[in-house]
Amino acid sequence: MAHRSAGSNKAAAVRLYLETFQNHNLDVAEELLSPSLVFHNARGEIRGHDGWKAFVEGWLTGFPDMRLTIDFSIADEDRVLLHWRAQGTHTGEFRGTAATQQRVSASGLTLFRFSSGKIQEIWDELAAFGELQTLTIS
Repeated sequence: MAHRSAGSNKAAAVRLYLETFQNHNLDVAEELLSPSLVFHNARGEIRGHDGWKAFVEGWLTGFPDMRLTIDFSIADEDRVLLHWRAQGTHTGEFRGTAATQQRVSASGLTLFRFSSGKIQEIWDELAAFGELQTLTIS
């Protein structure tokens, strides 16, 4: 795939987060992510399409009503930064914690690096609020 413009990279990053976390469409990963994706977060590294899908499925199992809002996005050449907010109800098991029925909120910054038209790397920084911290979720 050819090189993408900063604007189309920004649109792809926003689409990935909204399609996967909000619309529960995990198939978009095949289209937007490099097969050799490396996703960095506080818990370590996740690799490839299957790793990404498992990561998202974990969140959607724990918080099936998750609503995600993109507050802003910035693009510069092959990098895109998103600031997002999420809310959901902890109605399913999440990382070993049984459902608490608590409404939780979080926000974060996510940086994407594109290569050959695909998302090659993602760095995610989560800022947890209130009940989310009591669930020891990161």
